[in-house]
Amino acid sequence: MIYLVTYDLNSPGQKHKEITERIENSGLPYAHILTTTWLVATKEHNANTIYDNLQDLLDKNDYLFVTAITPTDMQGFLDEDMWNWINSAL
Repeated sequence: MIYLVTYDLNSPGQKHKEITERIENSGLPYAHILTTTWLVATKEHNANTIYDNLQDLLDKNDYLFVTAITPTDMQGFLDEDMWNWINSAL
């Protein structure tokens, strides 16, 4: 399963670096596809556990959205390497 993780950090002292490090050090395969959008591949976790792993880095004015990506209904304009990563992770 692949989960899309996207966020907006609106508070002073934004923690982009901390979120990046948390995702990169999670031990899960990931792809950083847009400025504040990541894909995380996992069979052991769900949207709730991914959210729980990141939510302590958010301030009350920030936003975080985590959702599963379905292999039968997705579309986008990404480079070939990214599509290859997505297809292999599914």
